[in-house]
Amino acid sequence: MSTVQKLINDHQNLDFDYPYQDIYLIRLLQTTTNALAGHFESNFAKYQLNDMRLLMLLAIQSKHEHGIRPSELSQLFHISRVNITRQLDAMTKNGWIERKMDPKDRRSQQLFLTRKGQQFLKQVATPLQQHLIKVLSCISQDEKNVLLNILTKLNNQITNDQPLE
Repeated sequence: MSTVQKLINDHQNLDFDYPYQDIYLIRLLQTTTNALAGHFESNFAKYQLNDMRLLMLLAIQSKHEHGIRPSELSQLFHISRVNITRQLDAMTKNGWIERKMDPKDRRSQQLFLTRKGQQFLKQVATPLQQHLIKVLSCISQDEKNVLLNILTKLNNQITNDQPLE
């Protein structure tokens, strides 16, 4: 039993009317997310790769012909421009991406995957696939589909929700 679960059980015994299961569910989602990110980073540190860099590389790769602006990455991943810039700086330093001036807007940059970036994605494809198989091996394909639907609904609710007044 986790510390949070024990704490919730102790409070339930005090007979408060509180959404304990919902609190535990949210906390479990948070700790699972943190554990997944930590597990990924420990397995891919030797490549100087974290989950956000991987997602950004894949997004840049998908826009290979026209490039993608940093602001688009920021919107796509709901991450501040400062954090996007930090990740882009590291990927540029590694030679995975290049920045070019946007021909339509000289104030903006377009991001492109370099040959080294393309080779890097090919290099990490097999270890990544093995990592994902290992992490997700405890759930069936049907459970993955259900989890995907639930997390998508929850994500949509959170991103479309207005703050409480």
